[in-house]
Amino acid sequence: MDSKALQYIKKLGPLIGLILLFVIISVMNDSFLEFSNLRNLLRQVSINAIIAFGMTFRHLNGRYRLIRRFHPCPL
Repeated sequence: MDSKALQYIKKLGPLIGLILLFVIISVMNDSFLEFSNLRNLLRQVSINAIIAFGMTFRHLNGRYRLIRRFHPCPL
């Protein structure tokens, strides 16, 4: 394979895997594509997505410390 095509596949690999998993599960289970099930999946994923977005923003902003220094006076 061309190295450019290989890089493209590596870049989109997780998305291709997610789509493939979605198709396989929807073929195996008829109730997977129901609105209530998709709403439940989105509700469960949304908490992790919000936390991941916040952590990404925090790291990109540069306002984080991995080590807290000891301060004798809490004020």
